[in-house]
This record gives sequence, structure tokens and C-alpha cells, in this order.
Amino acid sequence: MQDLAIHALLDALANTQSVNNCWFADENSLDALPALATHKSKLTIITNRFDIYEKAAALGVKTLFNDADLGLLAEQSVDNLFIRISKEKPITHHLINQAQHYLVEGTLHLAGYKGEGIKTYIKKTAAFFARTPTNQKNKDSHYATFTESNLDPQPGSELLDTQQYNVLRTIGHWQELPILSKPGVFGFDKIDEGSAFLIETLEAANIHQAQDGKAILDLGCGYGFLSITASGWPHASITATDNNAAAIKAITANANALHKTWEITEGDAGLSLINQGKTFDTILCNPPFHQGFSTSGELTQKFVRHTAKLLRKQGQAYFVTNSFIPVEKAASEHFAVIEQLSNNRQFKVTKLAGPKNLDSKTKQ
Repeated sequence: MQDLAIHALLDALANTQSVNNCWFADENSLDALPALATHKSKLTIITNRFDIYEKAAALGVKTLFNDADLGLLAEQSVDNLFIRISKEKPITHHLINQAQHYLVEGTLHLAGYKGEGIKTYIKKTAAFFARTPTNQKNKDSHYATFTESNLDPQPGSELLDTQQYNVLRTIGHWQELPILSKPGVFGFDKIDEGSAFLIETLEAANIHQAQDGKAILDLGCGYGFLSITASGWPHASITATDNNAAAIKAITANANALHKTWEITEGDAGLSLINQGKTFDTILCNPPFHQGFSTSGELTQKFVRHTAKLLRKQGQAYFVTNSFIPVEKAASEHFAVIEQLSNNRQFKVTKLAGPKNLDSKTKQ
């Protein structure tokens, strides 16, 4: 389905004569990358997703991978800033707050759908900058622009609430180990119940006692809960990977705080590790199943497919998913052994072993 909000932003980008434009690209912009590449001579993409970074760079677009940080741009250097509102409110607010520093006689472009809260974003931004926006509507999609020289906040106005986006904070403990996280990481402000259920299942079955000398991969690590808990097991090493820049920042902070030497790497569901030819004895995974504002079964399939390439012949992978996610169906093509270890009706833990097609470690 065509994203009308993206389409409105692309039209605006196509019509500008400026050569100094910035587009923030999260998962909502993934399918728009070929269209964005047609404007690469006048565009810089900032993205918090490593898959978008790699694909945009391959298309020849100047692209920066970071945690929604416009600071790598020269101050006050942007003529147009394009934001397709994100699934997570703190990210969008964080970007809008930064606009005051990087737009001089420039234009802030916001687009999204009514059901995503775009009308509220437009209202808050108008109050923040004391500007009356232009506003276009196409079905449930709204597109607004804020243009005026020296786009600065209204005197006395408060920054939009980002939940202190850049601040790492302790969100809980696991067996007295502090856990750091921040906005921008999915479920950042709590210990994920599914991940906790996975660890409890493995420890109840004494699987954790069999990890001595094993190479463990935390696939889709987020802020690193699985790495933190597994670091108390007998093991040889922990590798953690995630596609999200905020997650990489948070898990790196956790590793430093705990004085751990985990290997932490960016990658789309472990793809960078596949391309390096790396494999693991044990893989722990709580895969996402949301793509932007909607659910996507393709994400689960991708994590399962990549796991088959990352798992050693005698290794085991342990997935925790919502009970309704058909991980068994996704795994049937890639694993000889599929076993449900536990199910509390909200979450289930599934063991995958016997990876098929071990020699087909091709890029995907």
C-alpha cells in the first residue's frame, strides 16, 4: 500500500531547488529509498536503522547512521528537513526540537496519518515555533510545513517531551545487575516480559549450565537484557547485534557498566555476521514483529532464516515470541528440530536445531 505521507514528502523534495536537504529515514522510509536516490545530489539521509544505512549508501546517497542525531550536520546548514513521523513519539519530538538549530530560513516538513497522531504533532510544533503551518490533507494523511527565517521556539515555550531522549537510565535490575536503557529502544523503560520468560525457561531446564565454552549470540539484542543475563552463565563469549542505533548505544553502555567485553555490532537481523562467515553454538532471540506502525510476519521469517545461517551444526537457538506468532511454520523450512519448551499463553519459547542448507551462506 502506498504511504501517502511519504509521497507528500517526496513531492516536496522533488520540487525544491535547494541542494542542502536532510531526510530522517526510519523503517517507514525503507521502501522509499529508490525514489530518494533520484535526488541524491541534493540530499543527506540520517537514519537510526543499519539496514537503511547500507541500502541507501549502496544507492549512492550520502547517509549517516546514528541515534536520530542531527548534530553531525553542520550547524544551521539545512534548508529543508523532512520527517515522516516515527512510531515512537520521543524520536519525532527529539527531531523537531533539534530543528531549531539546523534550519535558518529553512522549512520543516512533517507528514503522517491521522491515526498516528500527526494532527497533534502539527499542533504542538506550531505552538513550539509560534508558526502557522501550511497543511495539506490526502485522505487520512496530513502534510505540514513550517517556514520562516530563523525558525526558533516561541519565547518561554518548552521543548517537546522526548522523555529525555539522550539520557541513559537504570530501568531495573536482574539478580542485582543494573540495566541501562533509553528512548528509541523498543520497550526501553521496562524489562521485557518475553525476554525474562525466555531466561527463566532456560534456567529452569538447566540449559544455561551447558553453555561453558560456547559462543553465544544475542540476536536483535535491544538494550541487552539477554546478554546481561547470559553473562552470568558459564560461557566463552557473547556477541550482540541489532539494527537500531539507540539499541547499540544502550547495550554498549551496559557492557561498559558491567565491565564486559562483548562483541557488539550493527546489522539487520544478524546479516553483517552472516557476511563475515561467523557462526555460534547458542543463539538467543526475542524477534520483533512490528514494521513501522503495522505488524509484519516477514520480520519473524527473516530472523529465523538468518538464524539457520548463523547456527553451528550442533548448535541450538532459542526464540521467545508471542504465543500467536507461527514461528514453527517459519522454521519448518530451515530447521530439522523444532520443539516448544514452554508456553504461558502470552509467550512461548521454541528451540530450533539442526539447521538446514548449511552451505548456503549467501547474502540476503
